[in-house]
Amino acid sequence: MPYLFTRLNFEVPFSGAEYLNESDVSRVISAVTPQPGFFNWLFGGSSASLTSYDGAHVMTQADATLTKTYGDNYVQLPSSTGTLKNGLQTEWGDTSIYTWCTVIQYSGAASQVLGGATDNSTGEAVQMSSAGAIVFAYKESGTGTTKAQAIPVPAGLSAGANIFIGVTRSGSNLTAFVGGASTKLALTAAKNANAALKIGPGNTSYTGASGYSKELRCYEFLYSTNAVSASDLDSIYAAAKERCAARGISVL
Repeated sequence: MPYLFTRLNFEVPFSGAEYLNESDVSRVISAVTPQPGFFNWLFGGSSASLTSYDGAHVMTQADATLTKTYGDNYVQLPSSTGTLKNGLQTEWGDTSIYTWCTVIQYSGAASQVLGGATDNSTGEAVQMSSAGAIVFAYKESGTGTTKAQAIPVPAGLSAGANIFIGVTRSGSNLTAFVGGASTKLALTAAKNANAALKIGPGNTSYTGASGYSKELRCYEFLYSTNAVSASDLDSIYAAAKERCAARGISVL
């Protein structure tokens, strides 16, 4: 990153003045590199951050009556004791080929949707189960029955930690990953897809039970219309950690 300084080319007209020692200059604002091949949302500041990094795509609120709060580097999705949806929706509907990733603050609160797109009988999402576990829940193809599998988490995960979550699907093959975990969840599972459900962070679509919108702090969200490999998720996680560190966010 270049820096521009004005050099004085005349005698300094007061005593004690010194020229800048340029060897002492250090970068105080790190560059942020968006994830290649993805649409990137880096939240914070204001609702202007609901526009993607490239300026081409805008998230919308699933329920605008739930007021979002913006910090310097995050958006706080509010809770609802009823069935209002606190999520932010991209323009992309639930499908069988995609990748989405997000960095959130883990609260440990049970029974909430963290990201994806699901309703009573279609779609899929990463959720906190009623037992307080991070699970991948999908609506089984043909029946609409909810099927859920626990996603491995990093050792020592506790409330307040910032975590990376990545999900990629290609047909019936799905991988879900919480950054820092020693293993990933790999599933072969067909689902009831529903293009009318829009993918995004938080609870974008589910109204089947009260209270599934809990307070959720979101730092970034990535979306691709393509699937990636399990090893690609590792690389995306590493890049997200670097990107978040440049924004003052420590990710587990």
